Amino acid sequence: MSDAAVSKATGKTWPQWTAFLDSVDAATMEHPAIVDQLLANHEIIGWWAQMVTVSYERFRGLRDVGQRRGGEYDVNRSRTISVPVARLYSAFEDLESRGRWLPGIRLEIRTATRDKSMRCRLPADRPLDVHFTVKGDSKSTVSIQLRGLPDRETADEQRLFWGERLDRLKQVLLEA
Repeated sequence: MSDAAVSKATGKTWPQWTAFLDSVDAATMEHPAIVDQLLANHEIIGWWAQMVTVSYERFRGLRDVGQRRGGEYDVNRSRTISVPVARLYSAFEDLESRGRWLPGIRLEIRTATRDKSMRCRLPADRPLDVHFTVKGDSKSTVSIQLRGLPDRETADEQRLFWGERLDRLKQVLLEA
């Protein structure tokens, strides 16, 4: 995020935010406490308070890109595909359809809201959240979030894996 964009949205530049957060010893605080400091002392909305906090934590070496403050990593991937959302949702829900683009992976759907979202479990009890978004009559987006990965290497491997799997999903759906 550019300094100009942050300044326009928050009224302060990155150096000003860093100076303020350093002045309240934010590097020793938990993430929610830093956000609370921003909300209590500045006219800033919640999303920007989160953005400033995460950027500060990265700048000070308290977290890596994709890393939660507790040390675990998350991976997010998405694809927009020229199919109706119901068809995209079915490609996840239907075991046979899923086998064409995600072979050999046991995916347990724990909760689901048709054409909107799924909370799933992968092997090793790893959580996977899936969200579906309508982009038009014949266009939709699937977004996945894999949570709780132990290290950056695993996160990078999973990012690559899920990117490839979503590319395969797109290929399968567009060939049909």
